Amino acid sequence: MNMMKPLVKSCINMTIGGALVFNAAIVTSAQEVPKLKQKMSYHDARKILLDSGWQAILLSPNRDWQQMGAGMTRFRDLGYDEVVDCSGTGLGFCRFEFASADSRKLVVVTAGGTQRPLLYRWSIEVKTSTD
Repeated sequence: MNMMKPLVKSCINMTIGGALVFNAAIVTSAQEVPKLKQKMSYHDARKILLDSGWQAILLSPNRDWQQMGAGMTRFRDLGYDEVVDCSGTGLGFCRFEFASADSRKLVVVTAGGTQRPLLYRWSIEVKTSTD
């Protein structure tokens, strides 16, 4: 199920002699993040995201996976090329990235390393201006 909510991108106004005679909004849809649950398996969460229209952000095929360590290559072997990085210590956090149809980035973080990665948190990455 693809969940979308309206998002006004721009408005068009037309005036004749100072009077507004036409007003229209160009509307697009913002893709919503589906219902995920903390501690659900990454495999299940990934399927929900992909089935909801989110696209895995595939990182460069030229990555040196051997430099990334065994955890990263395990995810690659599972077909999870959207893995960005894994901590390798502590709770075994790993970061994965997905893109929506309207170009937003969803960051998903798991805990539990590569053997049993469970959803820890997720959020839309907000771009900040450095101007």
